[in-house]
Amino acid sequence: MRNDQKQSEGSSVSAEVGQTSSGDSGGNSAAVDQVFHMFKDFLEKKLEDKGKQIEQRSKLDKEVVQLKFKGSQKQFELNAELDTIFESIETERRQAPHSKAAEADKNR
Repeated sequence: MRNDQKQSEGSSVSAEVGQTSSGDSGGNSAAVDQVFHMFKDFLEKKLEDKGKQIEQRSKLDKEVVQLKFKGSQKQFELNAELDTIFESIETERRQAPHSKAAEADKNR
C-alpha cells in the first residue's frame, strides 16, 4: 500500500468519526454525558479515598520509624550505661588484687 493511500484512508476514518460524534441525537449525548460524569465522580471519590489511605499509612510509617529510632536511642543509652558499669567493675577487680597484696605487705 502506498503512503498516499494510507493518508487518504486515515482522513476518511477521522471524517467518519467526526460525523458519528456530531450525528448523535441530543438525548443519547445527554445520557453519555451523565454516565461519564457519574464515572468521573466515582473515580474522583476513589482517588480521594486512596489519597487519604496513603496519607494515613505514611503518618503511621513515620510514627513507626520514630518509635524505632527512639527505641534504638534508648537501647544505645542503656548499653552505654551498662558498658560504664562493667568497666568500673573490671577496674575495681584489677585494682583489688594489687590492693590486697599491698595490705598484706602492710600487715607483715
